[in-house]
Amino acid sequence: ALSGIHRLAYMLGGLVTDLNVAIGDDLKGILHTFGTMQLGYSADNFFDAELIVLTNSNLSATGTPIYHFLTEARYNGSEIVLLAPDYNPTALTADIHVPLRTGTDAALWLGVCQVILAENLLDAGFVREQTDLALLVRSDTGRYLRAQDVDGGREDQLYFFDEATRRIAPAPRSTLRFDGSPALAGSHRATLADGREVEVKPVLALLREKLDRESTPEQAAAACGVGTELIRELAHKIARKRTCCYIGFTSAKQFHGDLHERSLLLAMALTGNWGKSGT
Repeated sequence: ALSGIHRLAYMLGGLVTDLNVAIGDDLKGILHTFGTMQLGYSADNFFDAELIVLTNSNLSATGTPIYHFLTEARYNGSEIVLLAPDYNPTALTADIHVPLRTGTDAALWLGVCQVILAENLLDAGFVREQTDLALLVRSDTGRYLRAQDVDGGREDQLYFFDEATRRIAPAPRSTLRFDGSPALAGSHRATLADGREVEVKPVLALLREKLDRESTPEQAAAACGVGTELIRELAHKIARKRTCCYIGFTSAKQFHGDLHERSLLLAMALTGNWGKSGT
């Protein structure tokens, strides 16, 4: 049906709006993080997951054709966690039901992220290669350190602090491969084109500071209504298990739903749960 609509619009010189936007299924948090909203996997991906987290969804009622993949994954030992304010029909399948307050998903996930960092449960190699958390930020301006600042070069040339050479090093622009070891912590000095020195820190160091200040399990619990021990337990499970998340379209229909998605994706990034079967 959709191909016919697009073909007709093309022949008439018309315009077809994005269907996901039109029906309120536009997952902005995923779009802003990855540049595309369509990050779906086939339902048999559940079989390869050790932990399945369901959020903003009631899959037994809204995804009936694929629901059996979820229940059958349990034969492989997959553990299922449901984040939902209500005890909905899918909770019957879940091993853990997390009854968070409506609209407080981001608080819960940032609490999980704080535990992952505070207890050093992160996948450092994955974070260095696959995320922007090692890039350096200027303490004086709060902006990325750029070649334009350093030597008058490109605006889009960013930097790491290389632990191998103990020097500021340009981040590769055409590949994820970097021969050194980008620092994920600490405070460093960078010399600017005008000879001034400024303090720079990796994004992850700033993230740690923010989460320690605002998103401890106790602070997250006060916001989302989930106990501190359960928040810590979720962090431990996600860090140690191959984790697959299913985000339903309810987040796309909530104010700040994009932040719910992005905070979830941050927890997956810190633990290396992207881009692999069962994640």
